[in-house]
Amino acid sequence: MAGKENVIFVEGNHERHVCKFVRGEESSSGVFEEKTKPEILAEGISPSDLALVTGKLQEIVQFSFNDKRYIITHAGLSRDLSSFELGLLSTKELVGKGVNYEADIDGQFS
Repeated sequence: MAGKENVIFVEGNHERHVCKFVRGEESSSGVFEEKTKPEILAEGISPSDLALVTGKLQEIVQFSFNDKRYIITHAGLSRDLSSFELGLLSTKELVGKGVNYEADIDGQFS
C-alpha cells in the first residue's frame, strides 16, 4: 500500500520511534526497543521496508471533497482554525504530544 501514489499515512506520536529505527537510532521508548522492535524484526521487516511507510508520513492532511473541507491529524484539533493558523501549529499539537486529551471533542462537533 505504501507504494501507491494516493496513499498518505498520518503521523502520530508513536511513529517517531519507527522513524528512529529506520534511521538506525535507538528509540527513547523502552516498550518500542524491548517489545515492538523485536516483533518487527521477527516478522522479517527491515528498516528499508519501513522507510516506504515513514517516507509517506504527514503531520496534517487537508483536502476538499463534495464542497466540504477536511483536515486530518492524528491528535485532532480542539478548535476551528483558519489555513493560516493551521500553519502555526506545532508538531506536538498535530501528532499528539502535549494535547489536551480531556477536551470533549464529541460534544464540540455533534
